[in-house]
Amino acid sequence: MELSWLLTFGDKAVLLEPPQLQAQIAAIAADMQKKYETHGTGGKSK
Repeated sequence: MELSWLLTFGDKAVLLEPPQLQAQIAAIAADMQKKYETHGTGGKSK
C-alpha cells in the first residue's frame, strides 16, 4: 500500500491493518507533531 495515498485523506482515514503500516503512519504523525508543536514555527523555538 502506498502510504502517501493514504495520507491524502488526512485525519479522515483510519488504517485498520496491517500493524506494520499502522506503525509507519504513527511514526509519520509523531514526526509531524514534533515539527508543529512549537506553535507553527516549523519546529523552531520562538
